[in-house]
Amino acid sequence: MLTRPPLRKPPGETADSTPAQTLSFETRLAQLQSQFGRAFVDSVVCGELLAYGSGCPGSGGFTPSLSIGACATPGGPVDLLVNQGLGGALCLLFVSPPVLPLTLPWGCVSWVNLSGLFFALPLQGSAPGLGWAKVVGDVPMGIPNGTAVVLQAFVHDGGAPHGFSASNAVQLTVY
Repeated sequence: MLTRPPLRKPPGETADSTPAQTLSFETRLAQLQSQFGRAFVDSVVCGELLAYGSGCPGSGGFTPSLSIGACATPGGPVDLLVNQGLGGALCLLFVSPPVLPLTLPWGCVSWVNLSGLFFALPLQGSAPGLGWAKVVGDVPMGIPNGTAVVLQAFVHDGGAPHGFSASNAVQLTVY
């Protein structure tokens, strides 16, 4: 005689056929603390990213933007994207410690030390507002916690006042 195996409940249901309760992280942490007196949470803490400024427009009225995707920890991944610049133009990506903002003669604000470290990046694309460049890398391993750097892109653009448009700035603080 053949017997059927017992029916299994779908995931998320308990033996009494009522849906299992989904608890928030805070609720579950409170339960563990009340049950065991304390609870430890193991997590990766990424550093801080702070964007500020609005940049200055170039050809066609387009303002370059700088965005960073990062886990700002020593050895953590970093993706930089300069977007909406003049396609085919040269972009200068400046990296410096935080400095006081400096209003340039044509009204743009520099959030970086313009006599410091920069990288020259050719922008892909072929028209105003369609220029972009992406840089992928890692935060160097030897950077101490609390180190902050500010990045800002300046795009060579003959249609912009004084020949450059500028992006917003992004501050990355390593933790």
